[in-house]
Amino acid sequence: MTGIRKNQFESRRVYFIVGILILLELANMIFMGSLLNLLITFPQVFYVLYLLFIKGDIKNALLAHVLFCLTGFDATISDYEVELYSYPEVKLFGPLTVSYIILGLIWMKALKKPVPKEVVTSLIFKFKQIIMIFMLYGILIGLMGLLFDRYRFSDFITPFVYIIVGFVFLDIVCRLYDKKFLGKCYHYAFCLLVASPIATFISFFLLHISVQYSAYDMLISNEVFGFCPILIMFLVFKEKRKSLLLYIGLLAYFISAFSAGKGGTFLEIAVCISIIAYFVYFKQGIVRPLFKKLLLIVFPVTIIGFISYLQIMDVGSNLATVKISELVSLFQAFGTLSSSGLDISGIAESPYVRIAEALNILDNGLHNVFGLLFGYGYGGYYTDSTHLFEAVPLTGAFPQEYINTGRYGAAHSSVPTLLLYNGVVGLTLTTLMCFRYLKKIKYTPLAFAAFNMFFHSFYFNTSIIICAAFILFSAEYKFIYETTPKEI
Repeated sequence: MTGIRKNQFESRRVYFIVGILILLELANMIFMGSLLNLLITFPQVFYVLYLLFIKGDIKNALLAHVLFCLTGFDATISDYEVELYSYPEVKLFGPLTVSYIILGLIWMKALKKPVPKEVVTSLIFKFKQIIMIFMLYGILIGLMGLLFDRYRFSDFITPFVYIIVGFVFLDIVCRLYDKKFLGKCYHYAFCLLVASPIATFISFFLLHISVQYSAYDMLISNEVFGFCPILIMFLVFKEKRKSLLLYIGLLAYFISAFSAGKGGTFLEIAVCISIIAYFVYFKQGIVRPLFKKLLLIVFPVTIIGFISYLQIMDVGSNLATVKISELVSLFQAFGTLSSSGLDISGIAESPYVRIAEALNILDNGLHNVFGLLFGYGYGGYYTDSTHLFEAVPLTGAFPQEYINTGRYGAAHSSVPTLLLYNGVVGLTLTTLMCFRYLKKIKYTPLAFAAFNMFFHSFYFNTSIIICAAFILFSAEYKFIYETTPKEI
C-alpha cells in the first residue's frame, strides 16, 4: 500500500477492514471477562510475533499490535474486579502485560533503525520529547518520594508504566517515520474511528451488552470511541474523500453517546463543535461550502434548541442526561465567576470532585513552590487543605485508604493529574503542545486527537496514549506530505 489512493475511502478494502475491526471489537465485548477471550488473544499474539521475527516486518507488526490493542478492552470500561483477557490486558505478573512485552520487543527491533532527519522537526517528535521530560523528572521525584516521603508504591507504578509505554511507542513511530507508512496509518486511523461507534451501537442496542454505572447502563466502548468527534470534522471539512461508512459511523456515535455516554463524551463534542463554529464564522477555505451555508443557520437554531431541551430534559432518565446536567452545572459555576472567586457549591458531585482536586493541589503548592512548579512526581499525593472534600461523600470516588489517611495519590481528570505529577510546568507544556496540534486541524481533523489526549485523558491508561499517539502520528501524513497550506 503506497500512501492513500484517490478512492481509498470508498474502496472495498476499507469496508473489509472496518468489518474485521468491528468483528474483533464485538468478539472482545462478548467474551469480556471470560477465558474464552484467549481464543482471540493468543492468535493475535502469535501473528504479531510472526510478523516481527519470521517475516522481519516491523512496521506491520507495530500496526497489528496497535489494531489489536485498540479493538480490545481494558479495566476502565469494566468492573475492576473482572479479570480481562483481551490483547492489551492479559497479565504475566503485577502490572506487566503480554502487550507490554510485545511492544518492548518491537522497540528492540526499532532501535536498530536511525531516527530519520525529517522527523526531528515534526510535532510527533516534540510530543515524544515532552513525554521524555515528564518521564525523567517524574520518575526522579517519585523515587525520592518513595525513599523519603512515604509514597505508596502502587501510586508510583501506575503513572510509571503509563509514561514508559508512551515513550517507547512514540520512539518506535519516530524511527518508522516515512511517507508510505504514514499513509497506511492514516488509512487505518480512519477505519478505527468508524468501526468503534458501529461496534458500540451493535453491542449496546442489539446485543444488550453494558456495564453498570451507579443505577444506569453505560456503554462498553474501546478507547477509540473517545476520539470519535473527529468524524464530525471529517464530515464538514474539505476532505476530498468521503465514505458511506463515515455517515454510518457518525449516526451510530450520536445515538450511542446520547443514550448512555459518559460525561467526557459531551465535553469533547462541545469543543469539537466550537472549533467547527470558529471555522464557519471566522475562517475561509476550511469548511465545505454547502455545510458552511447550512451551519450559518443551523448553529443558532441548535443553540436555542439545546437550551430549550435543557429546560424539559428528564434528568435521570438515562446516563447521558445525568452527565449533560453535570456538565451544565459546571459551566453555570464558571458563568457566575465574580470578584469573590469561584463558587462550586452548586456543581454536581462528579465535576465538583474534579475541581476540588485541582484546587487542593494548587493550594498544597502554595506551601511547596517546587511541588507547584514541577509536581510531586509519580506516587505523589495531596491533602484536602481547602476542606472542599468535606462537602461531598468520597466513598466510591477514592480508595478507602486515601480517605482514611487524608493522602490522595490520584485524581480523576487530566488537569489535576498533570498538576500532581508534573506541576504547572507540565500543564503548560501539554497546553502549548495541544494548541500547536489544534492549529493543524486545517490540514486534517485527526489533529483534534490532541485535545482528548492532553486535556481530557492524559495519564488515564496506556491504551489511550497508544490511541492518541497513533492518530497524531497518522496525521503527520497530511501535515508533511499532502498539504495545501491555508491561512488561519
